[in-house]
Amino acid sequence: MEGEGLCVGGSGVNNKNKQIGYVLYRKGKPNSEVDRFLWIIQNISTPFVQDQRLEYSGYDAEQDGAIPTKEFVVSYCDDNNSQLKAILTNVDHYSAKSSWQ
Repeated sequence: MEGEGLCVGGSGVNNKNKQIGYVLYRKGKPNSEVDRFLWIIQNISTPFVQDQRLEYSGYDAEQDGAIPTKEFVVSYCDDNNSQLKAILTNVDHYSAKSSWQ
């Protein structure tokens, strides 16, 4: 669920924050933790990186094909096995031009 002013990054946590943040509800079923990380990657992390690339270097992953070295991104992961599984099962997404379909 989207909510204006829920974003804790960018403009900070204050009453003038207009950035969109999310509340994610999930059921405790097998792989629900993996599904949560996939949702975060698809709906928050990847669009954020694409927006930053486009704004600051003019690189458009949708148009420009393979990602050049100067546009590589490093994303931190802790030792959460579900987080690692979400990344490793979608490794093609990180290796070249890609879009979530």
